[in-house]
Amino acid sequence: MSNRKSSADTFDRLVRQHKDAVYRQLVRACNHKQDAEDALGGAILQAFRAFPALKSHESFRSWLITIGMRICSGMKKNSNVTLSVE
Repeated sequence: MSNRKSSADTFDRLVRQHKDAVYRQLVRACNHKQDAEDALGGAILQAFRAFPALKSHESFRSWLITIGMRICSGMKKNSNVTLSVE
C-alpha cells in the first residue's frame, strides 16, 4: 500500500470517527444546521489538503473544530454585510 493511500485511509477513518462531534459543535457556533453542514464540508476539505502537515492524529478533532469555527465565523461576517443601492 502506498504512503499516499495509507494517509488517505487514515484521514477517512479520523473523519468518520469525529465528524458527528464536530458537527454538533458547529451547529452551536453557526446557529443554523445548513451553515454547520457547509462549514463541516469546508473544514473537511481544508483539513484534507493540510493533513500531511498535522503532527499528531490525537489532535485531529480539535483541529477540525478550529477549522470549522473559522469558516462559521467567516460566514457570519459575510452574512452581516449589507449592500446599499443608490
